[in-house]
Amino acid sequence: MLTPKEVVEKLIEAWNVHDIDTSRALIDPEFVYSTPGMMNQGIKSIGKDAMLNQVWMMCYRAFPDCHIHTTNIIAEGDEVVLEEIETGTMKNPMEMPDGSIPATNRAYKVPYAFFFKVNAKGLITSMRVYTDTWQFMTQLGIHPEVLYPKQKPIAP
Repeated sequence: MLTPKEVVEKLIEAWNVHDIDTSRALIDPEFVYSTPGMMNQGIKSIGKDAMLNQVWMMCYRAFPDCHIHTTNIIAEGDEVVLEEIETGTMKNPMEMPDGSIPATNRAYKVPYAFFFKVNAKGLITSMRVYTDTWQFMTQLGIHPEVLYPKQKPIAP
């Protein structure tokens, strides 16, 4: 059986070749994905199918060359922390819950931090993702109001 670190490394390998079937096999049915503070006020938590079918497939379509470059990985017990730089080019529209964002044909290079938990069966049970959404949007040439249409400006 793979160690938790090896499970996460295998998931990243699958991400980089857009292998959704291998990703699905590595993730527990009760999986919880969250992105506190990211686009659209953060995805508080969603399950395995929503993460793979909505979030990941949206990324694969909008950024066909998206790639994770691991810079640091630390594992202790059932927890794995991964630091990485993600790159890609927005070649197709990004389908968001509030509508489609047209392709900008611009590239991004943004750091991410992932926090995983892996159960005794060798399946990923949770993943929290943190990134600088502002940097991501700026590099793509997307104005924040496009991603945060319901957000009201903060008064000085």
